[in-house]
Amino acid sequence: MRYILPHAFLSFLFFLFVFSSRCFAQEYYILDTEEAYTVGQGNLRTEIEMGVTKQADASELINAPTVRVTYGLSDWADVEFEYEYLIVRDTRFTDFTHGIINDGFDGEGGGDLRIRLKVVPYEFDSHRLGFEFTTKLPNASQEDGLGTNETDFTGQVLLSSDWGRFKTHLNAGMAVLGDPSRNGNQDDFIVWGLGGQYALTDALTLMGEVEGSFAADHSTEGFVENVAESSEGGARARVRVALTGPIGDWRWGVSAFKGVNSHTEDWGAQVGLSRTWGAGGPTEEALPPPAEDDERTETYYNPLKTEEAYTIGERNFRTEIGFGYVNQPDDSDLYIAPDLVFGWGIGPWADLELEFQYLRVKDTFRFRSDGSVKESDMDESGVGDVRVKLKASPLETRYGRLGFQILTKVPSAENGDSLGTDEADVAGRVLFSTDWSRFFDGAFLGLLRTHVNAGILIQGEWWGLGRQDDYFVWGLAAEYKIAPSVTLWAEVEGSANGEPSRNISQGDFGRNYAEARLGLSGPMSHVQFLNDWKWAVAASSGLNNRSRDWSANVGLSRTWGP
Repeated sequence: MRYILPHAFLSFLFFLFVFSSRCFAQEYYILDTEEAYTVGQGNLRTEIEMGVTKQADASELINAPTVRVTYGLSDWADVEFEYEYLIVRDTRFTDFTHGIINDGFDGEGGGDLRIRLKVVPYEFDSHRLGFEFTTKLPNASQEDGLGTNETDFTGQVLLSSDWGRFKTHLNAGMAVLGDPSRNGNQDDFIVWGLGGQYALTDALTLMGEVEGSFAADHSTEGFVENVAESSEGGARARVRVALTGPIGDWRWGVSAFKGVNSHTEDWGAQVGLSRTWGAGGPTEEALPPPAEDDERTETYYNPLKTEEAYTIGERNFRTEIGFGYVNQPDDSDLYIAPDLVFGWGIGPWADLELEFQYLRVKDTFRFRSDGSVKESDMDESGVGDVRVKLKASPLETRYGRLGFQILTKVPSAENGDSLGTDEADVAGRVLFSTDWSRFFDGAFLGLLRTHVNAGILIQGEWWGLGRQDDYFVWGLAAEYKIAPSVTLWAEVEGSANGEPSRNISQGDFGRNYAEARLGLSGPMSHVQFLNDWKWAVAASSGLNNRSRDWSANVGLSRTWGP
């Protein structure tokens, strides 16, 4: 391996130089520092890479291959899926689940799936400003030394500048990474990168970067030795150089990096191919059918947990302000005051939504891993978890709108205060909404809309090292216009499989959760300064003793046009 790979790498490099003078293709950006440019609405980019990394523990990590697929939701927003197959040789790591130290270990298998959302809404002169969210799903096996088996979340700001033949890229953000060595904990790192690219000729582009990370609050002391411990680390920095060029309709790329200190991967090299396709796609908005008597941007306010497959509309902005109460399964009180939701239409049929909460619990419990009570009669308050949601509803079928939603819960609440699990969670579910007026226009059923959700939730296990629980989540909802301006809502929703949850310090969902909920919504037309807002009230009842006993919430919402 250590002799064959360099010779193959040099032969591949020579082959690509020969073809560079004959062909031309679109740019292939091969750096880790992200650029603030998107692939374009309806375009599809594929990337296939192979390479080797000498990890800090002197082991070899081979990605064979890494595959990325990027789709343009709009001219200023992309969604990307990345998956890799990994081979590790002669590594040393701790199997935290079983408490075993593996030395000289060889393993291979599937890596983690990463989902990235890039949004670049701002352009001024020759500069582009945007942001990117990345969720890493816990697919790789920690027992095989291929990953942490934890859900991670990274958010960063992107700035790119075009100076002619030379472009620069600046990244800065935070990575919230699950800690496989500690229960109910995560490590926070500041991530940064500075990259540049220079057009040597019309065909060849030279690239370079320096990027890395350093520990922020909540991080453990010490440094990362391999991917079984973390994907980022304290005092980590790498320098990379790369070269790209065309080969037919594709574009090739080669890169190599060197760690600048002993706390970073020693060295690495990658080769890859990329191509952008004009895939096309739907361009019509996934808005709910508008009210016949309202020509303004309609505020669609769903007070239920079952999501609708309708979206806000490109560049529309929605705000929700709510207050709620939950009687938890352990008979404690949970107050949500307030619950703030900010939604943004990032494409004709795609939304980005951020949710922030402030929580207060009263007479609640903390539990040990064996189920016994660790603390009781706890009264605490503080910031809740942040939730980032991507919704895309590209398909209008004969029977309704079909889409999906990816939700990441970023662990902002403290487990020690019984306000959350201090673990990152991720959920993916399919959404289907039907407007029955298309079948029964003018009839009784023509005032009905129904919504169906089904998916999988990966919830970090608060008591297990490097583990998570998988749940099937579902919801069935209906809305009916009982008056020209008032809508009645009803739903049944819940979850199955996984472990029981007695309060939010053990998880948002639990085994055999099932709740029924009723709601009402309407306009605030009788209040002059709120006449563009809608109000909503809802209340639920648990359908078994594993569910929340009851809950109630009230809120206001408004949607603004561009």
